[in-house]
Amino acid sequence: MKQGLLPVIIAGVVGLIIGIAAGTMITKPDREKTRTAIAEAQANAERAQLAAQQQIQNADSEIANLRNELSRVTASLQQNKDVTAAKTAAAEQGPSSAVETGPKQFKTYTVREGDSLWKIAASQLGNGSRFEEIAKLNADVLKGREDNLNVGMQLKIPAK
Repeated sequence: MKQGLLPVIIAGVVGLIIGIAAGTMITKPDREKTRTAIAEAQANAERAQLAAQQQIQNADSEIANLRNELSRVTASLQQNKDVTAAKTAAAEQGPSSAVETGPKQFKTYTVREGDSLWKIAASQLGNGSRFEEIAKLNADVLKGREDNLNVGMQLKIPAK
């Protein structure tokens, strides 16, 4: 029985060796595919990371722009608040208590088609809400009506 068993064992060992060799041959291409897939995944991850970094930089830039705009608007609102406070204080004092410190400097503007006091204040003074200053300075011409503009009319514009 030992002699009959030896060829079976040899055949089993040879089969095992052939199986291992065949398994190695079969899995070698799979390893290459796996390595390729891993390399592609790493490349995709790097591209995604670069895209995310670019989006973060863009967002940071946009935030900086918005902060600058907010600062500009805040300063403008504060200026408007200061002008309103000055107008209110002047109105509370009344016209008889106003003291002129000298002749006011102004320039003239010729009214054009489609103009309004707001548009003129915006273009000439940089702020449409200053239209009341123009109206007060030209009360004699406007005769108490801010919409009483005629093409060719000469208006006094206060100094900036």
